[in-house]
Amino acid sequence: MTPRLIDAYKLKRLRELQEKGFRGTHAVNIELNVLSAMSRFAVERGYIQEPLKIKRLPHRYKLPEPLDLQSTLKFLEAAKEGRSTMLYFYAYIMRV
Repeated sequence: MTPRLIDAYKLKRLRELQEKGFRGTHAVNIELNVLSAMSRFAVERGYIQEPLKIKRLPHRYKLPEPLDLQSTLKFLEAAKEGRSTMLYFYAYIMRV
């Protein structure tokens, strides 16, 4: 396998995913991770001399949206009422 073949695979998979309506590169990077792991396994077993050098596609994780004021107040009120241990824990941390 050559770097050129791997780059062609990346482009092909991105194009296929975009045709299906998916955006982003995360799915392709997962596949590249699997290919990299298979390459390391092949080295360990003596099938190949060196593992493939695979450069992942750039991927930015989407940041979560912050809660608005009303949702935050409801969340903290629920924590005070003892509805959930995790909510209580979160409210405690927010006060510290």
